[in-house]
Amino acid sequence: MRVNNDSFDYGSCKTNCGCAIDPVKTLVEGYKSFVRDRLEACLQAKWSVGDCVAGCHNDAYNETDSTRRNSHQRRISKVMIARLAKALENAEDFPENPKDFEDIYGWVGKYVESVSRELKDSGIAEADDNGEDEDCFDDGEETLEDLCSYISPLLKYDTALRLSYNLADPDGNLIPPKDNNCLPKQKVYLQQGALLGARALLQISKLSREEVKLTPNREKHILKNYINPDWVGTLDRPSILDIVKFNNDLKSLGSYHLENFLCVYHRLFEDWATGYKIRLEELKKSKNKK
Repeated sequence: MRVNNDSFDYGSCKTNCGCAIDPVKTLVEGYKSFVRDRLEACLQAKWSVGDCVAGCHNDAYNETDSTRRNSHQRRISKVMIARLAKALENAEDFPENPKDFEDIYGWVGKYVESVSRELKDSGIAEADDNGEDEDCFDDGEETLEDLCSYISPLLKYDTALRLSYNLADPDGNLIPPKDNNCLPKQKVYLQQGALLGARALLQISKLSREEVKLTPNREKHILKNYINPDWVGTLDRPSILDIVKFNNDLKSLGSYHLENFLCVYHRLFEDWATGYKIRLEELKKSKNKK
């Protein structure tokens, strides 16, 4: 029997074959289409320094249940948010002409650490969960010490990013992100969810190298260099990585969107890494039997 192949598009088949589709690249494209603008709008909609701390608008920060928080921060004590908001609003030493993100990040960090230390000493720095959805934290029985270890870096980064995004020019107009030198440009700040996402992509990159050794003829299909294992360590603690450590698709997001991307999709990447490891073990067993 003769099969009519005249209308078959071999080029399209090769391009869209499952082996040729990169799930991370697909997610990056989806993020740019549906998530990026949402984050930009959220960062911009701030009316006060206190709003930049809470991620939401509040008339007052009085350490009561009336303090509203962005769902991203549901594990951070409302008392901590309220006290940090007051501290920053009363501060008179904000960098007069900040030259980059580090200037604002360092300034915020000084107050975050001070408030965190006060609350830790008083024993009330616990997280409180109001049942809101959260992409960047896993539920669990953390100790006060554990909570303080990641709450401070996260609150420091989120607050500094919101403040940086809302900088105005001398005429009072919001500085566009592309012209705003105080937004993260070269550094990707990894803590909690973003750290877990980066760690999973690093593991996938390592596993793909192992698979290439077993099936070298399929290297161009299976080699994943999302984060080159030769360039970074184990990512076993909060880290700040230069964006050049990531592959081109991830770099195209820019620093602060890449941090958000890793946080939003970290569970998906962790599941992929777990499944990949299981499948690779099966492949090794199969090779050994032969």
